[in-house]
Amino acid sequence: ATNKVPDYKWYIEQGRKNSSDPSALTGFVMYYTDGPDNRKNPAESIYIEIINSAKEYVYIYTPYLLPSPELLTAILNAKRGGIDVRIVTPHKPDKWYVHLITRSYYDVLVEAGVKIYEYLPGFLHAKTFLSDDKNAVVGSINLDYRSLNLNYECAALMYNTGAEYEIKKDFINTLNMSKEITLDDIYKKNIFVRILEALFNTFAPLF
Repeated sequence: ATNKVPDYKWYIEQGRKNSSDPSALTGFVMYYTDGPDNRKNPAESIYIEIINSAKEYVYIYTPYLLPSPELLTAILNAKRGGIDVRIVTPHKPDKWYVHLITRSYYDVLVEAGVKIYEYLPGFLHAKTFLSDDKNAVVGSINLDYRSLNLNYECAALMYNTGAEYEIKKDFINTLNMSKEITLDDIYKKNIFVRILEALFNTFAPLF
């Protein structure tokens, strides 16, 4: 907002002052924003960096799964490199046409080995990335064109804060309330549903 470079040392010192064990503080939390006037595109860049730097796993919550070609490539390459990639989307959508496009991406992801789950109890509105028990993002940024390019969004980037373990615990609990999408589910799609998905996918950036 001010176009001033933050004094990161100030934040580190504040953390040490408020900690009973300052020597144990090795992580940080950084808040950031993105919008149509920001050509640096931090929202998508940070998501891609988390995926590309993962060594073991990447867990993702997103209500809308309409990734850009760059994000989709990063996800697929991570899985090809042996990373455990899991994505949770809602089973009960708020916008049926957006959910139709979300499901149109299941084919390529599940066939590549990415595990897709749909949260059964209700609409899942969380937007969260987590990797390797140490990197996490929690905020308002969906995996769609609007969030990554048009909307003003904000999020918190966490590294090695300890909160990552709580996020992972929540993710595991959510998986227990979700249905995994299998290849059988995909192959059983009605031909008319496939045509509709392809049609709506063409207009994905408008949603």
